[in-house]
Amino acid sequence: VLRQIFRLVPAVSARRVRSHIASLVRSSSGAEAAALPGLGRELRFYLQAQRYQRELNERYFPASELTDREKIHRMARIVGLEAPPHVPLEGSPPPPQTPQ
Repeated sequence: VLRQIFRLVPAVSARRVRSHIASLVRSSSGAEAAALPGLGRELRFYLQAQRYQRELNERYFPASELTDREKIHRMARIVGLEAPPHVPLEGSPPPPQTPQ
């Protein structure tokens, strides 16, 4: 079960997750140790569900990972327009001024 969990963990946080799980296993005793296999199965199920949800979001909502500026440009292209590159967004700093 642990190997399957480690395969499901994103590479960015794999080292941290491994050390945390190892310390959890080492520190458990008695009844806690008996509950670890069930906890491992639940964690594996949760990580599989998270991965599947991420894949579905990427497939059906590809714009969800875009910044606001990229979303504006994408929507403009969909309706046949071209958004100017200097469109200021609400709450964003103004574009740098060019010296004249």
